[in-house]
Amino acid sequence: MIKTIVEQIPILKNCNRVVHINKGFSSDEKYLIQMYDGNKQVLLRTYSLQELDKKKREYSILKVMHEYDVSCSKPLSIGKVGNRGYMITSYIEGKDAEDEIQQYSVQEQYNIGLEA
Repeated sequence: MIKTIVEQIPILKNCNRVVHINKGFSSDEKYLIQMYDGNKQVLLRTYSLQELDKKKREYSILKVMHEYDVSCSKPLSIGKVGNRGYMITSYIEGKDAEDEIQQYSVQEQYNIGLEA
C-alpha cells in the first residue's frame, strides 16, 4: 500500500528507498524517504482522512515556526491520496529522545519537559 501512496505524491517521485519507522506516540504511520540524490531524506506521515483538518493546522503551525527560525522540521507538502492523508516534512537527524531521556533523573526529565 505505501508504494502506491508514494508513487502518487509528486514530491516523492524521485525517491530511492522507503523505510517504515516504528517509533513515536502518534497513530500516524511514519516513513523515512531517501531521495535519489542520496543526501536528502524526508519524513512521510500518513493518517486517516478524519484527521486531515487537524493535520492542516499542524502543517500551518510548522510553517510559521520555520519562518521564525525555530529548530523544527520544514513542512514540504500536505494532501490526500485515496483514503489517506499525508504530510511530508524535512527529516532531522538525531538521537531518539525516548531512548536518551532515560539517562536523566526524574527531576531532569521533568525540567526538560517544561522547557519543551
